[in-house]
Amino acid sequence: MHVFLLRRVGSLLVALFVASIAIFLLVRGVNRLRRQQEAPKPEPTTKKCPYCDSTISLHAIRCPQCTSDLQGGKRIPESSPTDEH
Repeated sequence: MHVFLLRRVGSLLVALFVASIAIFLLVRGVNRLRRQQEAPKPEPTTKKCPYCDSTISLHAIRCPQCTSDLQGGKRIPESSPTDEH
């Protein structure tokens, strides 16, 4: 009788262990999904120049590559050498 009782208790402990692992994995998976959904996207810190497509700071008012004015949308012409005779 004691052997039967020990086998029964042993199988119950194994079943409890397997069920607890299954519940743990289920809760861990649900928590991962929630964490991914709640994570806000970071604010952008850069933008693209509309003229030369280079990456510049979000607060820039003039592109360092093509020297375009980004506030008024006007492109500043490059200085050309003048021939004075």
